[in-house]
This record gives sequence, C-alpha cells and structure tokens, in this order.
Amino acid sequence: MLDKLCRDPSHLERQLKVKLAEEKDLKIFDWLKLNNIQDAEEWKENVRWLIKLNQECGFQCETFALSVHILDSFLGFVKVRGKYLKCATLSAYYIAVKVMEEEEFIPSLTSFINITGNQFTCNDITRMERIILQKTNWDLNHVTLFTFLEIFFSYTCAQHFKTLFGSDSLAYSIYRNLANQAQHCISTVSLLQYKGSLKALALLSCTLEKITSRWFLYIEQVSRLAKIDVQELLECRDVIKTVVFGIHKKPRAPKLKKFAKRHSVLAQRRSPLSPIVENPFENDVMRHCQSLLLGNRKTTLSSIGSPIESKKPAESDLFNEELKRLRQISLDEMQMPSPVKRRRLTSCGVECKFKQDVCTLLTSPIKAMPV
Repeated sequence: MLDKLCRDPSHLERQLKVKLAEEKDLKIFDWLKLNNIQDAEEWKENVRWLIKLNQECGFQCETFALSVHILDSFLGFVKVRGKYLKCATLSAYYIAVKVMEEEEFIPSLTSFINITGNQFTCNDITRMERIILQKTNWDLNHVTLFTFLEIFFSYTCAQHFKTLFGSDSLAYSIYRNLANQAQHCISTVSLLQYKGSLKALALLSCTLEKITSRWFLYIEQVSRLAKIDVQELLECRDVIKTVVFGIHKKPRAPKLKKFAKRHSVLAQRRSPLSPIVENPFENDVMRHCQSLLLGNRKTTLSSIGSPIESKKPAESDLFNEELKRLRQISLDEMQMPSPVKRRRLTSCGVECKFKQDVCTLLTSPIKAMPV
C-alpha cells in the first residue's frame, strides 16, 4: 500500500525514472495471437481463477499482479497449454506469495495445495517452479502495473492533495478502488498490447475524471514526466472504459450546416399547396360530346348515366307562365286590411286578475284611416 510519509516529488521522480528503465515488453502477446482464440480464452480463465484465489487467501493485489507478470514472462519463452498451464499458473502464484507476503502469512506447500483443491502434487509444483525460474533467469524483480500506479498516485497526492482529496482516508479508499480495477485490466486480453505504465496512467485518468472536470491538467503533467504519448493514452482510456467501467462511446451525429438547418425550418413553416381537384364528370362529358358528334346520342346517354339531364318542355312552360303572372302583380293595387277585420286575441284558460289591463295593452294604438 501507499506510504503517506513518502510524498516527496523529487524522490518519486527519481524512482519513476528507475522503474521506467526496468520496464520490459512481454512476449506473451506474440503467443496469444488474435487468430488463436482458444489460447486466449484459456489464459483468461486461469487469470480470472487467480483473482478469486487471491481474494479467498486475503493476499495483496500486488501479489496477484506479480504472479501474472511471472506467468506472462514464462509463456513468452515456453508454450504451455491444458493442465500444464494450470500448473504453471499455480507455481507462478506461489512464487509471488513467497516474494511479496510476509513470512507469517506464507502457507506451506501442502496447505497451499489443499487450498487450491488438490489438483497437483507437491512434486509437480516444485518441478514447475524450477522450470519457471530457470527460463526467467531468476529475475523476480518485476515492474508491474501496480508499481507505476502507486508512483503516479503518490505523485498526484504530493502535488494536489488538498485540491483533489483533502484527507488520507479518502485517498486510501480511492487507491483501493484503483487496485481492484487494475486486476480487471491485467486479466483483459485487449490490454496486453499496452505497457504497464500506460495502463496505470490511463486508469488513474478515468478515476480523476469522476472527481474533477480538470483531470487532463493533472494527467498531462504526469505524462510529460513519464514520457507517455497523449494519443496512446487516450486510446488506452477508451479500451479501459469499455472493459472496466462498461462505458461505450456513442457515435456522434453529423452536424448540419447553417443553410441546411434554415431550409428544414422554412420547410416546416411553409403550408403545402392544395391539390388540384379533377372534375369527376370530365370523362363522361367528353364521351357525351364524342357521341353527339358521331350521332349516337341515345345509346351514349343510357351507357354514361350523366347527372346532366334535359328539362321537360311541360315544366319549362309552367315556369314561364308563373313568372309572367308574378310580374303583372303590383303592390299599389293591394288593399291594406282594416283593423276591424283583424282577429281578436282570445284569453287563455287560466283566469288572470289583470285581464282588463292586458287587453288594453294588446290593443293596437293605430287608428283606422277614413275612407
């Protein structure tokens, strides 16, 4: 874990230069080719099984990272599959336990075999340990992802502790989350092509992005110190977001130009033109005219059934006579009816107390003109 007393920026810069010089490129990516899917799945199953085993034993995350690093460096020299790959995985993990953990917590070989389910004997584990150490030239001082993650996080705490964290408890909780997320980065095949320093800085940037919107200012300072390309850092960030955080990058919609937006707005405002309504009797009238020209009037009228019908001569004569009669009538000759001949109003069945008053009100005030 972190040592809060070791937050000297100059000391961390010197330590970072030493670890960057010791960092090596693993050859396991050449063995786990993209075409050979079976080998990649088998490697992934063994590494995921190591994560569960490390949690059950209660060991540090750095122990798991070292065991995977030893296994990857061994697989770069020797191609192992099947049960031998399982035995090599357990042997590399037992070597990492003896290197990283304290002597009080290191289990014996027999108890370690019982914890792992008695899949192999003590002779199998010791023989595979000897083979791994011979192929790797007894080089156990490996630089893993956790090495750079601890340096980068300590350097960020030394420079911006008050602005980002503010308390030691919050800083330790954030680092524990980073350690758990780093285990998933180690067990991902698509991240094997990136170096441990690049993965550590990309994972730290994803965490700082949740804390502050100015995360790039803090990461850029560390990337210049570690001599990491920003473009490669952003590519590794995208892979980590999809694998660890499950965030998929949404495709951006194409931006419309100004005239295209204006055209769409105007098209919505314009009212559509009214459609041309055709005369439903146009074809019938044309056929009727053609039939008149040909002289077949009777047959065409019966077949077409046109709504235009000829008027009967009797009806037209009656209409003309009535019109003549109305024109001869003048208003001057009409006599006005006398008020004496007007119809008197009769009272209703219900008797009214004010019958006489009502009768006087209903009588007409106009007097008859003398003849």
